[in-house]
Amino acid sequence: KQTDDEAAAKRDAEGAQQDAQKRREPGSAELVKLAMRNFDSGEVDDAIEQLRRSAASPSPARAQTEKLLRQMERFQKAFRKGERQLANRDGRAAAKELESAYAVALEISEESEHTEQARVELAKAHYLAGNSAFEANPREIRRARWHYRRVMALDPNSQAGVYSQRMIGEVDQRTERAFSDAQAHSDPDERQRRLRAVLEMAEPGSTLFRRAQELLGTSD
Repeated sequence: KQTDDEAAAKRDAEGAQQDAQKRREPGSAELVKLAMRNFDSGEVDDAIEQLRRSAASPSPARAQTEKLLRQMERFQKAFRKGERQLANRDGRAAAKELESAYAVALEISEESEHTEQARVELAKAHYLAGNSAFEANPREIRRARWHYRRVMALDPNSQAGVYSQRMIGEVDQRTERAFSDAQAHSDPDERQRRLRAVLEMAEPGSTLFRRAQELLGTSD
C-alpha cells in the first residue's frame, strides 16, 4: 500500500514533469512569431494553427493575436476560392477574390511568399478577365483595357504582362477603327450611334474620347 510520503513524492514528480513540459512549449508571443515566419514562408495552414493556440491562452496581446488570426483566415479563404475560379478560367470572379487575398496579404506582410503568390495569381486572373471582356462585345473594350493595365501594374515582366501589353495595343486599334468607321459613315443617325459606341470604348479623357465628344457636340 502506498504511504502518504510516497503519494506526495509522486504528486511532486508529476507536477515537476508538467512544469517542465510547459517550459518546453512555446508561449503566446513565441507562437505569434512562429506564425509570422510560417506565413512569410508560404505555410498559412501552420500559421493559422499556431495563432489559434496562442489565442486560446490568456495574454496581454490576445486582441492583436485574434486580429492577425482573422486576417490569415480571410486570406486563406479568399485565396483558395480565387484559385478554384482561376482553374475554372473565370478570370473576373477570380480577380475579385484574389484582389481581396492580395490586399489582406499586404496588410499581414509585404514581403511574404503568400503575398508574392497572390500578386502573381492575381495578374493571371486579370489577364483572363481582360480576354473575356475583349472577346465579349465592343462595349466591353474599356473594361478589357482596365484589366490589362492592372496586369501591367502587378506583374509586367510575366507572360501575362507581355501578352497584356500586346492586347492593350489591340484594344487601342479596335477603338481607333471604330472611330474611323463612325466618321466615314454617311448616315447622320448611324454616325452618331457609332460615335456614342466609341465613347463607351475609349478611355475617358483620351484624345479619341474627346474627338468623339466634339463630333457629337457633347462634353458629357
